Amino acid sequence: MDGLFQMMDGLVEAAEFPDAPTHEIASMAQFIVAAAQGADGATLTKCAAQLAPVVDIRSPHAPVTFVLAGALVENGAESVPLGEAIVAPLGAALEETAAWLDELERTNGAITEQVWAEAELPHAWHVVDLVWRPAIAALAQRTALRDRHRHLLDAAERVGRVHDGAQWLRRLLRVLDEAPFLVVHPETSTAFELTVDGVATMRELHTHLLAELVGPGRGGLPGAPLDPAIVACVRGEGPQVVEAHAPKRWRMFTFDDEAIGPGAEPIAIPERDGRRVVVLREDGEEETYAVHRSFTTLKSTVRVTRRIETHPSAD
Repeated sequence: MDGLFQMMDGLVEAAEFPDAPTHEIASMAQFIVAAAQGADGATLTKCAAQLAPVVDIRSPHAPVTFVLAGALVENGAESVPLGEAIVAPLGAALEETAAWLDELERTNGAITEQVWAEAELPHAWHVVDLVWRPAIAALAQRTALRDRHRHLLDAAERVGRVHDGAQWLRRLLRVLDEAPFLVVHPETSTAFELTVDGVATMRELHTHLLAELVGPGRGGLPGAPLDPAIVACVRGEGPQVVEAHAPKRWRMFTFDDEAIGPGAEPIAIPERDGRRVVVLREDGEEETYAVHRSFTTLKSTVRVTRRIETHPSAD
């Protein structure tokens, strides 16, 4: 991989000069991405460390260096060398964009299509446009990095009304880490205490529960084990999308018997006695669903910490 490192050295050297032609640096980046296909994580992490000094939002070459940084992380580089450099510009850009949107709404009463068509987008908007994809790749990979940037959630929610990237950032920052759950299966009078980590949607949680609770040697609920490719996908250990389909085994409800849709976020599940409670009811229909995970670099787990033979009553 010496050739890959030499190409990265050449790109970094060129990017240090503001007057260097950005299109030439972009061509170098394309060669690097192609050459990096199939490289292991250690190699990509070394490339990321080489790139880190020139990942600067103030540089005229930022459109190239940020995209390249995101590509390296998405393909397996550790985000440690790049994480803060990638995410740092988001804070001010989101706040400025949110303030601009608030003022636009105050001035016009509402942001209609006409108002939006006539608006002049601020520089901060374009920064969010540039940074959100690589930032999400870095934030999804490392819990500690997400924790340091949870304060961006409010601005991401405000900007997310009109910006898809900010909406994805909001979803990521609402992902629970090491959260206690109680999952109740009334048909077998069984409940499970779980720790849910990094799961973005209830559909993904459903897939995790199939992997952890169904079959002998797992939770013991009746049924066939999942295809290993599905398990790897939802855990973040395989491709983001797989061809295999998972069975729609259960409908999910809160403790108060309110239906939970597959697109809901686990954070929205009400807590009871310090745990989020999900009740599984057998669906009875032989439906399946396509399996994918929301964020390429987000690893997730569901761990069974205790099996309870008779689930707690509502009292």
